[in-house]
Amino acid sequence: MTSVPSHLQQLNGNNMIIRILIIFFGIITSSKFSAQFAEVLKNEKGIFYIHTIEEGNTVFGIHNWYGCSVEDLLKSNPGIERGLVIGTVIYVPVTLRTVQHTVQKQETLFGLSKLYGVSVDSIIAQNPSTENGLKIDQKLSIRNAVPRIAIAETSNPEPISNQTIEAENIRLTFSDSVVEHTVLPQENMYTIAKRFMIPVQRILEYNQLSSTKINAGQKLKIPLKKENLAPVPTRTPVKISPLIANPVKWGEKLSKSPKIAILLPLNLDSLSEVNKNVSNFGLDFYIGVKMAIDSLNLAGYSATVKVIDYNQKGRSFADLLSNENLASFDLIFAPFDKKEAELLHNWSMNRKIHIVYPTQVSHEIVKNNPLALTYSSQNESLINGLAEYCRKLPGRIVLIKNEKTDEHWMQNTFSSAYRNLSNDNDTPLIEASLKNYKQFEQLGGLIYFVYLSTEKEKVLPLLTNYQSSENFKIIGLKDWLEWKEINATVQNKFTFMFTAPNQFDYDNEHIKHFQRKYRNSKQSDLTKTVCLGYDIFRNVFLYLQQRVPQVGIVSSFSPMQRNERDGYENSAYIPVLFEDFKTRNLLK
Repeated sequence: MTSVPSHLQQLNGNNMIIRILIIFFGIITSSKFSAQFAEVLKNEKGIFYIHTIEEGNTVFGIHNWYGCSVEDLLKSNPGIERGLVIGTVIYVPVTLRTVQHTVQKQETLFGLSKLYGVSVDSIIAQNPSTENGLKIDQKLSIRNAVPRIAIAETSNPEPISNQTIEAENIRLTFSDSVVEHTVLPQENMYTIAKRFMIPVQRILEYNQLSSTKINAGQKLKIPLKKENLAPVPTRTPVKISPLIANPVKWGEKLSKSPKIAILLPLNLDSLSEVNKNVSNFGLDFYIGVKMAIDSLNLAGYSATVKVIDYNQKGRSFADLLSNENLASFDLIFAPFDKKEAELLHNWSMNRKIHIVYPTQVSHEIVKNNPLALTYSSQNESLINGLAEYCRKLPGRIVLIKNEKTDEHWMQNTFSSAYRNLSNDNDTPLIEASLKNYKQFEQLGGLIYFVYLSTEKEKVLPLLTNYQSSENFKIIGLKDWLEWKEINATVQNKFTFMFTAPNQFDYDNEHIKHFQRKYRNSKQSDLTKTVCLGYDIFRNVFLYLQQRVPQVGIVSSFSPMQRNERDGYENSAYIPVLFEDFKTRNLLK
């Protein structure tokens, strides 16, 4: 006979785990206070406030602000006695105290138990009148509570008394000068406190406010210490001009039945100096375009299409531009080659012809030409897309800052996009460095480490650290796939995510269906280039007809522009998982 434990036995056995989770998540998710007070971590070593070192912080200042002993602070964070490194996360031991709490509207015993990390029974035992419920303005004494500590600068804070403290009114004494500040859109009490380097409580007290909720346009009196009267420098990440939604969509003035020229390196007369791989690429692309045209014809669409081989004997690309009467076309699909693409760009500047650049090109090629468009998503768009996708992931996002100067734009782009897209309820972005990122493992739960770097000697150890981990995931760049240490070494069975402009996956059901169709007509295996030819022509053509983003077999299309003077870029992206030496589209 097999005995099955009851549900009650299971719950009793996990009671401690459940209690710890309630305390931890209760403290950090309280809608009223979580944005303004230090986050609390509870693990087998104790209870800690999580503090990120900022400019001006000192061990003495942190000890005073949080009310812990210097000895305990140093013991919990070995090495900080040698100096504090900006951006490093340290763990400040919590000293349990008795707090006095005034009951606010809609507060409950259960909510207070989570807020202060104590049991409901403990609150009732200390405050017998609460057994029948709470009343607004009721005074409670809560013993062995985790005090709520405001997030503030700790370079020169006022100390917290080790005696019983008043939870709602921490008295701080300053020699003040007062400025009046008008609340700006998207500002909150925390960002204002950070800017003027004073505690949130001090602003609340000075303005006689009972809540941290403020509105744009509201006037606040800010008491400043005399040594802080100089303008406070703010740290603003470098931003790359974002793509904008333009009311005038690309191709809006094109005919519904346009005249289209497609320039391909087919090398039909066997030009000896042309790379055969290039001409094979051109031929596969042409096959995909032809399949797209056939499907559009069956759907009732019409257009005049001419395919032009730009690799021909005795004929330069300049000759082609003048002799093929390209100026008579409404839309031209540009050459794959960089040199020829730039020649077409220069030629098209004074002509009202729409140009599509199908392969990866620099943003400079669509400068000052709002009729031009790049189909392959630029790196900035891919990183913006990565930030958008990360916001939807079920865990914390830790951005590991890149030390390589010429790659800082990637982390700045990601950071700006993540914060600009975030809602109030989204998980905040955590920033770390290669020196301190492992400290965030103690936060618990699922954690995604984002590292946007092409430095192999730093990327590979990071991947190795979490090679077989379920709780820690790595997010990086598609460039990593080019390294033999990742794609050709069996023992390095790495897993990571990235965003790409396109994704070809034989296991994808859409591609399997297209593969069967292709085999029946061509008696050969499908290639990625055939799919790209099909997608690029079909997606662009259908966008011109329908004016909405398009989803293809291996790529998507959603044109946007940086400003009204320049051309458009494809802002679409595909999140990809690399696992077991295969890549997989996470959207399909």
